[in-house]
Amino acid sequence: MILAYTSASFLDKTAGNGKEVNVSGISISGPKVGNYNLLSTTAVTTANIIKKPITATLNINNKIYNGNTNAVFSSGEHIVLNGLISGDEVTVTNEGSKAFINKHVGTGKTVNATSIILGGGDAGNYEFNGTGTGTANITQRSITVTAVTDTKTYNGTTDSAGIPTTGALQGSDTADFIQTYDNKNVGASKTLTPSGIVNDGNEGNNYSYTFGEDTTGEVTPASLTITADDQSKTYGNPDPELTYQITSGSLFNGDTLTGSLERVVGENVGEYTITSTLENSNYDITFISGTLTVTPASLTITADDQSKTYGTANPVLTASYDGFVEGEDENVLDTPASLSTLVNETSSVDAYEITVSGATDANYAISFVSGTLTVTPASLTITADAKNKTYGNPDPELTYQITSGSLVNGDALSGSLSRVAGENVGTYAITQGDL
Repeated sequence: MILAYTSASFLDKTAGNGKEVNVSGISISGPKVGNYNLLSTTAVTTANIIKKPITATLNINNKIYNGNTNAVFSSGEHIVLNGLISGDEVTVTNEGSKAFINKHVGTGKTVNATSIILGGGDAGNYEFNGTGTGTANITQRSITVTAVTDTKTYNGTTDSAGIPTTGALQGSDTADFIQTYDNKNVGASKTLTPSGIVNDGNEGNNYSYTFGEDTTGEVTPASLTITADDQSKTYGNPDPELTYQITSGSLFNGDTLTGSLERVVGENVGEYTITSTLENSNYDITFISGTLTVTPASLTITADDQSKTYGTANPVLTASYDGFVEGEDENVLDTPASLSTLVNETSSVDAYEITVSGATDANYAISFVSGTLTVTPASLTITADAKNKTYGNPDPELTYQITSGSLVNGDALSGSLSRVAGENVGTYAITQGDL
């Protein structure tokens, strides 16, 4: 048997549980329908009307980054309720609060709303959680970053202490900009260029940057004091290397100086000023000169040893020199050496001093060494005269002749000849005796 009805309806459309439902047009059919008597063609029962879920879509304006998550509804309908049955009276009585999911720049960013409240006669028939979503764009905020004028003393870098100016930053964002010179070198009207980003939690991408240069920068020379080291050398030697010390300031980052130290020309003993051609266009150099002192060379003059025979004229006295600079000899001395001795033709056999003195020259420290003049005996040959006598007579006077050489300076011989002893007839040699 088949049970059918033609209509069933709630008393009203309001959502609720155990709501009365009126059924009409009830009928039965089938092969055994005759076995039954349908007492009524209407009936009353109960059923539930469940609230219909709906959602809300937000219509949000795009915005330029402003450092916060605040969102603004676009013009027109702010909130669209999705899933309403046509003709139902449902309105938004409180739009709640809304915000982007974060403050950063992006396309199609989600905006969430909470605490949306619905009103209207049919609002109670819908299941709504009070939230809504929408999307909108946050675009970059444009700022201009402009370098400022700066003057600094050269330090070997392009760093500038100036802080570039910026447009207004949003929220708690902070600037992280620097500026640099176009090069490190000294000069005026130098270009300063800014760079950097905003610390915005998004690697600076919430801003677009226009960088503006400044062309009034100036780098002035660094002060540097160079002091030449005093030097010395001995006359005739080559110059030592001329060196210096940086006594105030310093060279930066591997900088070097061109040029060299020089000195006043001259080789004679004396003091010569050390000058400088050292330079570097990035430094204001103060040079303190030094002195190269040329000291005398050591020169030893030694009287040459001499000898002569007694009674003869003195030999020419000469000297030897040790210490002359190459290419020089005794002819360069301001005052020549003087040699002297006390010996003359009458001086006895002996060794006598030859003194050397008097030599002077500004380029030499002169020391003197004496020599020796040795007077040697003169040669003299004496020949005894042959003598004879008769046995028993006294000896004759023994005499002699100078047969080689001669006595000089009025000298005379002392003493006498002698003979071998004996009185018998025979030949006896005559000897020098004590002559």
